[in-house]
Amino acid sequence: ILAKVHQTFKISYIKDAVLPMVLDEATFGSLSNMVLCNNMEILQALHGEPEFLATLLNQLKSVESDSSARSTGQWKDLVGFLLEICNLAKHLNPQERHKVLSSLIKQGLFDVIDRIISCPGDSDKCEDDDCIRMKGMDILKLFLQFDPALLRDFMKCQKGTGLLGTLIDTLLTESESGLQEQTCSVIKMLLDPGSMVETEEKVVFLDTFYQNYFQKIAEKISMQTDAVTVVLLLELVCLFISLHAIWIKYNLLRTGLLPKVKALLRRREKIVVLSALRLVRTCLATRDEFYMTHIVKYSFMEAIVETFLANGSQYNMLHSAVLELLNFIGKENVKPILEHMMRSDGDLINKLMGNSTKFTYKVFEQLQVMYLENVDDDMYTAKSEEQEKRTAVAEMKFVRMRKRRDGSMDKEEEDYFESSDSDSEDKGTPPVDAGLSTGEHSEHNNAVAVDEGEKQCPGEGRVVLQPPYNLKPLVDYSLEGSGSSPNHENVP
Repeated sequence: ILAKVHQTFKISYIKDAVLPMVLDEATFGSLSNMVLCNNMEILQALHGEPEFLATLLNQLKSVESDSSARSTGQWKDLVGFLLEICNLAKHLNPQERHKVLSSLIKQGLFDVIDRIISCPGDSDKCEDDDCIRMKGMDILKLFLQFDPALLRDFMKCQKGTGLLGTLIDTLLTESESGLQEQTCSVIKMLLDPGSMVETEEKVVFLDTFYQNYFQKIAEKISMQTDAVTVVLLLELVCLFISLHAIWIKYNLLRTGLLPKVKALLRRREKIVVLSALRLVRTCLATRDEFYMTHIVKYSFMEAIVETFLANGSQYNMLHSAVLELLNFIGKENVKPILEHMMRSDGDLINKLMGNSTKFTYKVFEQLQVMYLENVDDDMYTAKSEEQEKRTAVAEMKFVRMRKRRDGSMDKEEEDYFESSDSDSEDKGTPPVDAGLSTGEHSEHNNAVAVDEGEKQCPGEGRVVLQPPYNLKPLVDYSLEGSGSSPNHENVP
């Protein structure tokens, strides 16, 4: 292994330092492939040693607790060697890479990285310490690129603050070496739901984060926090609004973060104001009623217009960001915001038009035109709905009138009469002749009704019909011959 290491170093020195300008592309590619193959052989040989990785990580743990050993530079060399192993592992095929990384995790790699990141070291060697901590961040980024589930599983099994809490504390601590930016990048990759394959994993991990750590982020966003930290935290919140639709809404209300963001629009640092504007723009891009309601509730648009007018005639990033925000509201026709801006006490759109130039007047005019179009559309929609109601009522009346004219009945009427007929049949009442009306039926009954008194007194001017009723017609037409005259008979 040592001979292979020396050979690789010599080839790399010739390629990068001795003959960089003389070598052609083919020779340069051949030397690069030789270096890569040698590195793969070295890494696999080291991984094949059963005690090598365990010894390396044990040395890191012992040196970390020994301040004298750290001062000699041994700590920095060991961390750099660990980073080099992880960098070489990315060139392996997926199966071999997974074996190497799994072996490192079993030997306690993440515990060592937790100590690397959380240990600030001596104050007089802060730059060297930040450099070591950044190497620890690089190791975490490599693991997140390969298999982020390994790191998330480790964090879920930890009790107490753990590695995730260490990352949050590092993000909230001011630093000038770029450590905060690296930490922010790691947290973004860690909380990206797109890399979470299983739904249960996403729910459990995000619940843990929002319950235990989001409160710290919200508390740090204030007027007193340094500008770099606020910008990074707002960048994270923008990411959460875009990706964590369910969790972020509740936690924004729970922590009262939106009023704090509005207050940041009055900060002197333009970069902080721009970050607050970007958060508002992210909320508008979701087109979610929740964000629209709270933007109107906390008067964000009033604060944005005041910031724009206070900027004056300066054509800077703030000027462009506000114009882009207003242009988005006009083009996308964000009705709640347009209505709020037009109907507010200060009439924000007219106020902007009164302080506009020939370059900005079109943007402000578009807002006003879109608002008037929305008003016309609402009036037309209301009239259309009213006309539809009137048409429906007229159609119902016409159908009822047509049913009365042709004698048809609707279902309720048919059910009523069918129930009446069934009741009469059940009681044994004879059905009424269909050809007789109610009055005719009563007269027919009176004509054929014969009581005992009528039978005994036939000479009182009454016609008594005894059954069977042998009624004869008044005129007898003969059926024989077409020219025969009718036979008249006297009727008593």
